[in-house]
Amino acid sequence: MLRLTHNQGARWITGAFRTSPMGAMTAVAGLMPLHLQLKKLFERSVIRINTLHPHHPVLSLLERRKAKGSILHPNALERKSKTIRNVIKSPLDSVIDNPSSEIFDPLSEHIKPGHRLVDRHPDKVKFVLMPKNRKDRDEYHNTLNLAPVREPNALHLFTAGVKHKFDPNVPISHRTHSHIALVTILNGRAVTSKTRAAGRRVNEETIVGWSTFLALIKAHKKLQKGWHISKVVLYTTSQLIIKNLMSTNSKPLGSQLSIAVSLAFDAIATDFPEVDIEVRGFNKSWATAPGTYTEDSGMLQPLAQRAYYEAEKARTFTERSLQFPQSASYHYTRQKTTRDAISLWQLGFQGVRMPNEPPPHMLSSDSIGTRQGLIVRSLGLNMPPPHILLSGSIGTRSGLGNYQCGPPPHMPSSDGIGTRSGPSVRSQMQDSPYHIKTCFKGNSWYDINDKEGNEILPSHLQGGPWFQTYQGVKAADNSPLFARLMRVMCNHAPIGEYRVRFFPDEPYKACQCDLKSPETRQHLLMVCSLFVRRINHYDLDGITTIRGLILFLQDNPQAFSFEPPELPRQADESWPAYRRELELARDEENKRRKKKRLPPLVGPIFLHESI
Repeated sequence: MLRLTHNQGARWITGAFRTSPMGAMTAVAGLMPLHLQLKKLFERSVIRINTLHPHHPVLSLLERRKAKGSILHPNALERKSKTIRNVIKSPLDSVIDNPSSEIFDPLSEHIKPGHRLVDRHPDKVKFVLMPKNRKDRDEYHNTLNLAPVREPNALHLFTAGVKHKFDPNVPISHRTHSHIALVTILNGRAVTSKTRAAGRRVNEETIVGWSTFLALIKAHKKLQKGWHISKVVLYTTSQLIIKNLMSTNSKPLGSQLSIAVSLAFDAIATDFPEVDIEVRGFNKSWATAPGTYTEDSGMLQPLAQRAYYEAEKARTFTERSLQFPQSASYHYTRQKTTRDAISLWQLGFQGVRMPNEPPPHMLSSDSIGTRQGLIVRSLGLNMPPPHILLSGSIGTRSGLGNYQCGPPPHMPSSDGIGTRSGPSVRSQMQDSPYHIKTCFKGNSWYDINDKEGNEILPSHLQGGPWFQTYQGVKAADNSPLFARLMRVMCNHAPIGEYRVRFFPDEPYKACQCDLKSPETRQHLLMVCSLFVRRINHYDLDGITTIRGLILFLQDNPQAFSFEPPELPRQADESWPAYRRELELARDEENKRRKKKRLPPLVGPIFLHESI
């Protein structure tokens, strides 16, 4: 069961873990904050309403101009006054502001079973898949390059698409547009070359779909003129998108682009049954790579380069073409809701502090609570740890909780109504120079970086950074290792720092190492002599990368576990065998580095070996 508590360190939003006070752990990878998840789902439902067919029950509850001619319900928004609508605050009011105006026809004859392209001509369109193996892919592209020469009676349709970022702050006349390009090739030479705009706010599906539609219309016209063509070959970067557009089975039904592409394929298959249709995939990097052939050679690659160059160059419209529809496509708008939610999530995870002064848990003059203070202080067994000292109540619930963060986006009221703290504490938080805007990670989160030095942010893709493999170690494959990783990140671990915070009446014990220091997270990670540390993942700031942290936990199986070590790691009986495994792994890595002509890894692996 998930427990979302305000004062227990890192708040449950990291794409990671929370633990209960007894140490039980619940895991969810890539879990967004609940209010952002609901916001995303609601906005998607608003966009989805645009795809409903006339007389759908939901449409009957909207305003007349949004109901698509549906008979209005007696309680429809159209029949409610503005005062009543302000009182009921119906979610359907947001449908009016739906940014997508893509046309859908869910009841079209062309998407009914028996009338679809896959029903009428199930085997007409053949897909030639691109190999996944790199060597086979190079050979495949070489074959593609020679195709216009080897197949002179085939009409080769090379499609390209370039996606430009849409920026609403740029004046309309200078906004960039995504463009598609088409080169038609017959008998080894280019017959026609076209470049068209695909739209300002579109995704990959729209770009591939429109370029395919343009190519098929061009092929049908050539066939109508009586050209001797035995096969129509379409080249595309995404065969999967074309398959989905042809099938019309993917939701939502009735997309005009899907119907248009299906009808274009159907027209060729019906009017010219003797002509074969083939769809071949290609890699964009191959098409845009510099080559040695010219366009007169009859090879495909130079013509592919021309298509991409023309699409890249045609970034804006002319003055006569400024009436291009500004509305976004359905899929673009749907994807944008996810991107917006992730942006808010990551912004709140980073937080915004005042840069001039240290945060509230680093206020004391003797560095108590700071990373340096925890290292230098060597307190005796009878001395209370810094988390329960009176100067600033550092580390206590009262010291950390009230300054933790500002109200989340779903609690925007300035008077504190609906919060536990009430208006007085809320006003103190907002007036504090250490106020963190929309903070989700709290004050106990362990700031960690990637190998480039960038702060690691949560992500919903592939489990976020936590499920990746680092130097042959994937924490997610090892439940105890992953649990300890999350204990470190949240500072919610079976160590003295945690026990003082949640069990202040119990007798306090210092760390069992020679320093007899407070058993804090920083002490265990940085200076505790019971653990080993890799020399290439440790500097004056300690362990600062997620790779170094995972390797530290891998090297020290008892770190942040419920069975703390009694002897240093290098004195454990399992250490010699583990050390030999690392040497063998380094030898294998050096073999791979030698093939890549990289310098070998030499010297000691662990920090204590270099001292």
